Amino acid sequence: MVTLYELGVELNFLVGNSNKKVVCMAESSKEMEALESNDISFREYENVALEFISLKKSDRIYFDGIDLLPESICNIDEEGEMYLSPQKKGECYSIFEHTSEYYAMRVGKYELRLCHDDKIYYQWFTVLPKNMQEQEWDIMQHELEKEMQGLSSDIIRKNISLGKEKTENIPSQDLYKFFVIKKHFHSILAALIDLQSKPNYKLQKEYKLESLHHATYIDSVTIKDYLRKGTGEEKYFVPNRFYNYDLPENRWLKKIIGIYENELQSFKAATTKYRTTLQSEIQELYKYKNKNIAMIRSKENVLIELEHYLETAKTILSVSELIKGQDWYQQIKPVKSLVIPHVLIYDVRYNAFYKMYKELQQNKTSIHWNERYSYSWKLSSKMYEVWCFIKICRFLISDEIDFEAQGWVFDELKKEHMLIPELLSGTKVEFSKDDMKIKLYYDTVLPGGMKDTNKETKPIYASTEHKRPDIRMDLYKNEIFWSSLIFEIKYRNLENIWYKKEFSCKEQIRAYKNNLKSVFTKVSSPKNPEYIARKFLPVDRVWVLNPTHSKDDVIDRRDEGIKFVQLIPGEEHNSIIKELREEIDMAFDGELA
Repeated sequence: MVTLYELGVELNFLVGNSNKKVVCMAESSKEMEALESNDISFREYENVALEFISLKKSDRIYFDGIDLLPESICNIDEEGEMYLSPQKKGECYSIFEHTSEYYAMRVGKYELRLCHDDKIYYQWFTVLPKNMQEQEWDIMQHELEKEMQGLSSDIIRKNISLGKEKTENIPSQDLYKFFVIKKHFHSILAALIDLQSKPNYKLQKEYKLESLHHATYIDSVTIKDYLRKGTGEEKYFVPNRFYNYDLPENRWLKKIIGIYENELQSFKAATTKYRTTLQSEIQELYKYKNKNIAMIRSKENVLIELEHYLETAKTILSVSELIKGQDWYQQIKPVKSLVIPHVLIYDVRYNAFYKMYKELQQNKTSIHWNERYSYSWKLSSKMYEVWCFIKICRFLISDEIDFEAQGWVFDELKKEHMLIPELLSGTKVEFSKDDMKIKLYYDTVLPGGMKDTNKETKPIYASTEHKRPDIRMDLYKNEIFWSSLIFEIKYRNLENIWYKKEFSCKEQIRAYKNNLKSVFTKVSSPKNPEYIARKFLPVDRVWVLNPTHSKDDVIDRRDEGIKFVQLIPGEEHNSIIKELREEIDMAFDGELA
């Protein structure tokens, strides 16, 4: 451990009006991890600046997540890594501020490194969730991962260290196996080049009937056959030497090559699909480019890295053709025995493939992270949205409400290869019970007029600029559209949502209650649909979900048709499930069994 004063260095995190001084740093990463406490922490979205002063202008600061900063304030070292240089007294670097140029750092533990006199010193800082307790955030993240591994992970980030360990979970099997193959690539490439021309074989004999004068070699078997047949026969069993490549180790080699090629093909498909999703997201962000500069920059960096991944997969697959095109390779039959040939252990060429094979078979998808790019958690606000959608789904299939689910994590996505599982805009899950049906949509844009609606998927339209509720629940009975419930998710303090001067937030929530219309409600008349749309509002209630604590789980503003629901990870939700059941029962005129 060394004090920064000894090094002539001063480091301060300026968080709001407070100053969090870095007093000492560890002399190794291992020593840093052994530190039990550290008070350098701040919350997501807090304005944070870093003051870095040093007597040596050559000193550098690196930290996980530095790539989130605008490139203009960073320098690039010889290895392409971003760093910060010392500044004058009174100057500081903005780590996060509420502008379009900055992207908020995610919840987690981050490593900070000081390069001084060619030696690295270590310290860490923590980003805390803004509107939740740490335990609540952990529960939310765990529940998302339980639904689907990687669901709480977001886009690739450069140099981000998450959690308390350097060994991190990777969002998907496809991604894990790609990195395993990539890690072993150079060793299997060398083995492939050598095996291409020098595979293991056995020199064997097989006997064929040939004319004696054509034989180049005869042995005791030929002579015995000759003596038995006598001179009247024209052909005799003559030995022919041949190279037998159909050995156990070569069968396993062929099996392993087939396995990693299949994994790479799956990875390519998943990556290509994710790339398409990212491209669509970037197009949406460009519609409001001035507000989304940091996010666009980040996602475009991800696209570049995905292209590198795809190129790597293509290269590895092409290298396999070196050996697959050889004549001897075509002789090899499939593996029939599960016994591992000892050659796979003792021959370094075959062992290179066997090591990779064993790692590919591991069920625990964790890997010591040594890639330039890592994965981070989603922003807490986004995680909370996804978590709320899943909780509503789980409430609907609970014993108290007892609908059956179909769609998304309940069946469809489990059949697909995904680089990073996502809750995509427009996701729909259907729930059914007797003659009742509920269609739940996530982040779907509503039609802007009556002519664009249809009963099955777009029964309501918006006569307002607010057209994108977080969650929409459409209720049907006997294939007739009855009404909708709207769920708006606000990752912020309840006081800020309603009681303070956030007019736009109030306007949005009220618009979802009062300005959505439909011509398909159960009272609709085919003779005068416009009259029905004017007179009968299809939205029974708007629920505002938020994670902040108050004395009541549900605050019901009946006069406005709005409910504020405290949906908090880790707490009992029985009262909320009861409220939701009553809401649905009321919408179905009390016919929910």
